[in-house]
Amino acid sequence: MILLIVSWVLYYSLHSLLASNELKTWSKKRLGSNYRYYRLGFNFISLAGFAAIAVWQISLPSPALITQNLFLTGAGIFLILAGMMTGYIAFSAYDTAAFIGFTQEENPASPPQLITSGLNRYVRHPLYFATILLLAGFLLVSFKVKTAAFVSVSLVYLVVGTMLEEKKLEQTFGEAYQTYKQEVKMFIPFII
Repeated sequence: MILLIVSWVLYYSLHSLLASNELKTWSKKRLGSNYRYYRLGFNFISLAGFAAIAVWQISLPSPALITQNLFLTGAGIFLILAGMMTGYIAFSAYDTAAFIGFTQEENPASPPQLITSGLNRYVRHPLYFATILLLAGFLLVSFKVKTAAFVSVSLVYLVVGTMLEEKKLEQTFGEAYQTYKQEVKMFIPFII
């Protein structure tokens, strides 16, 4: 389990490094016009790394933490479906092709806009809220040591990654984001 935990920590650390403004700025200077492929490469590395560790995790034997029952399984499935629906709705506020890396504006005509409508009215990071629902559901469906390790590391990363992202958002949107932070919760509507 220690190697599994270390693998997830390394994966999330690489993910944060690749998403950092510092590495993006450095890469933009080095890659020149090929920088337009950075986001696509970032997503490929993220997906491939996640899939590799997830497949390995699935193959590992792991004791159950509690006896599975119909209530836990049902609650887990409900949370997974709620997370998928929330993620779908939240993702619809973004340009999918740009998010994946298929398109990129070299010199956008206007600065990025802070999205405060849709699910962003209730929570600053609706995709992360969806992720929390998915992780909780996954844990309830498979309440094993390996699942608990993955969920624990993922939740810690979610908090750390969000703090890093919020610094970037504050740099981008300034006072508007500061006001938004005071008015809207970070992860869970009306709670956190």
